Amino acid sequence: MAHKNCIHEARDIFSQVREATADFCDVWLNIAHIYIEQKQYNSAIQMYKNCIKKFFKHDNVDVLQYLARAYFKAGKLKEAKTVFSKVRRVAPQDKVIIYNIALVLQKLAAQILKDENSNLKDVLKAVHELGLSHKYFEYLSVRGDRMRYDVSLAVIEAKQCQDLLSQAQYHVARARKMDND
Repeated sequence: MAHKNCIHEARDIFSQVREATADFCDVWLNIAHIYIEQKQYNSAIQMYKNCIKKFFKHDNVDVLQYLARAYFKAGKLKEAKTVFSKVRRVAPQDKVIIYNIALVLQKLAAQILKDENSNLKDVLKAVHELGLSHKYFEYLSVRGDRMRYDVSLAVIEAKQCQDLLSQAQYHVARARKMDND
């Protein structure tokens, strides 16, 4: 049903299966995936977290990635960064995880730099993390995994990071002035 885009029906069926037997993590994950499709990100986040608590004693890379993406889609970038960083410690060489961390760092930094009320400490941290994001995207544009994602996207994101970095001094000066006023 889910594959045929009958999302509501699929959710109902998965909910019935979960009620009948709550011992299969796949049912919980599929319900969370359906919440993502329905843009019910907070429900998805809660379902992923419950699944992690109930079924996994150790960090599960896939489920943590699902959780981080749900946070990202919900606009909760700090939480997404925290979860992706945890995933990276479990699978440090996974290039998709590196790509996702770079993307979150870039979006978070852009958000902080655009915020006229960001203090100097936050702006300096954002510039540093934007530099990391740029390095990650540069690395991925050369050594990316063409089988798992479009490497040309890493090139585009690296350019966006470079553009934001070129504006960094303005944001640092603005934040410094604001902190001194």
